[in-house]
Amino acid sequence: MIVVERGGHVLLIKQLDHAALAGRFAGEWGNERFEAPTPRGSVVLAASRHDEGWREWDDERREDPERERSLHFLDVDINDYVELYARGIDRIAGLDVYAGLLVSMHGTGNVCGRWGIQPGIRLSHYDEVTWPAVIRRYVLEQEALQARLKLDLLGLSPEDRRSVFERRLWANYELLQAWDRLSLFLCRADPREPAGADLGVVPVSLEGCEVEALKVRSRSGKATVSPWPFRTARIDVEVALQGPEAPLRWMLTEEEAW
Repeated sequence: MIVVERGGHVLLIKQLDHAALAGRFAGEWGNERFEAPTPRGSVVLAASRHDEGWREWDDERREDPERERSLHFLDVDINDYVELYARGIDRIAGLDVYAGLLVSMHGTGNVCGRWGIQPGIRLSHYDEVTWPAVIRRYVLEQEALQARLKLDLLGLSPEDRRSVFERRLWANYELLQAWDRLSLFLCRADPREPAGADLGVVPVSLEGCEVEALKVRSRSGKATVSPWPFRTARIDVEVALQGPEAPLRWMLTEEEAW
């Protein structure tokens, strides 16, 4: 659960609703400057359900006993964190091998500095004595899974160059990180207040050689990403909130509308 404290109120957003918003960005991505992801269907699925493992956790409404509210996703124990991600990865891989591969890479990147492109997820209460061993075991298990999934996709005698496959795979991974961060920004930002954030670097093409640093700025329910990476000049989105509150609504525009 994403927990946002705002004006004395607590807003709750399910991880799957946040992920669905990332999937929307994946589906809209691509224009004359930025190449669209391929295979599009698999990449959009991965973006839309990259946090699949949180499904049951959020449905159960795990409580934070210290704050007497729902447990924020960054406050979970590392053992729970890697277990739920592994469960979600297996589920998506059973639906689509390429999507499962991307979700696995995302799951390991979260605890490994997003593999060098952006700051990674930093869970609360980090324990330098016990946590690295848990993370190392999880990453090694997932990389073994990734190797099997790649073999399923490529076969024993691939027709195309493995290096091209890997470049495009990692470009899609880096795009997923930008969609994830943009969605998280819109989930946590107050539409009434000005805000901004760096979204990290993204590849301009799936060859991955040229990159752009993306920034997002928001104010009065409107937001813009610079440089603009989407196929249309405007995208209207909303973020579902748990409880009686109305959803958060945002208008993303190519030009700053303030």
